Amino acid sequence: MKPRFNIFTWNNIHAVLFCFLLVLYTVFPVRYPVIIAGGISFFYYWAVNFEALKAYKPFAGYANWITLLRLLLIFFTVTGMNQIPDFGIFFIGLTIFVLDGLDGLIARKFKQESEFGAYFDMETDAFFVCIFTIIIYEKGLAGYWIIIPGFMRYLYGFIIWVTGKKNDEEIKSKIGPLIAGLFFSAVLTPFILPEKYYLPVLVVSSALLMLSFLYSFIRIFKVRKPVS
Repeated sequence: MKPRFNIFTWNNIHAVLFCFLLVLYTVFPVRYPVIIAGGISFFYYWAVNFEALKAYKPFAGYANWITLLRLLLIFFTVTGMNQIPDFGIFFIGLTIFVLDGLDGLIARKFKQESEFGAYFDMETDAFFVCIFTIIIYEKGLAGYWIIIPGFMRYLYGFIIWVTGKKNDEEIKSKIGPLIAGLFFSAVLTPFILPEKYYLPVLVVSSALLMLSFLYSFIRIFKVRKPVS
């Protein structure tokens, strides 16, 4: 069965959707539209690739099930954030962070690397950051400014789509993954550290993340000199 939309198209629509959700959240700071829309988008991504995922044993492959577990843990955390103690949120977030490194290793070990898995992993990472910054904001641990780096991946994707660039043309800096890892870690600190310690970490890591995206954007649109 051929999916109605290919992976690149879904990725673009997903980014546009979350940019709309950012605007909506700015006007009506309620997390449930983000949760519901995110769930529908990820469900659709799996649904249109259902036939292709049958090629893996077990269905979808071990790595994608690990990524799916990470995604479910994100949904569990944000829906139960008022009942889960801060240390519990930190522990769940740490588990998600550790599993992020595991799914790639499993995919390579069992030779189950795929375009589907790469984008599923990347967008689950983006959703993790988005949701945890919302949790931080709604718990009063940081101001609204934390939402901006939380949605930065989607804003970046939206710009790429609007300007007609393709996803595979994205160019990241060499230290991009390191900065992303730093920010992923930083969004966990408010749940275990006093404000005087976690706030500088959030501010610095947010600034670095936004500079990293800006650098990637500039490199994409940098005028290349013709080869002589």
